[in-house]
Amino acid sequence: MELPTSREMMEPFIKLVARAPSLIASERADQLWREIFEERKWEIGDALGEAMFYATPADHRVSVTYAGLACVWSLATMLAK
Repeated sequence: MELPTSREMMEPFIKLVARAPSLIASERADQLWREIFEERKWEIGDALGEAMFYATPADHRVSVTYAGLACVWSLATMLAK
């Protein structure tokens, strides 16, 4: 049996995060909005590359690799226990 790739497992989560960045840390959504997004809309999408996350402030874009999202999900799951 072949195991699913990080991309296959995390693709639905990237779509959710792209719709609502505050889902990453909902308890700090207000702070995220005020201090990071400065009340401007940022685009969040998937990326391929060596880094887990890429931020392009001039374009108001954050890109996350499937491995990066899998890492955050794994850490959140472990910390929630």
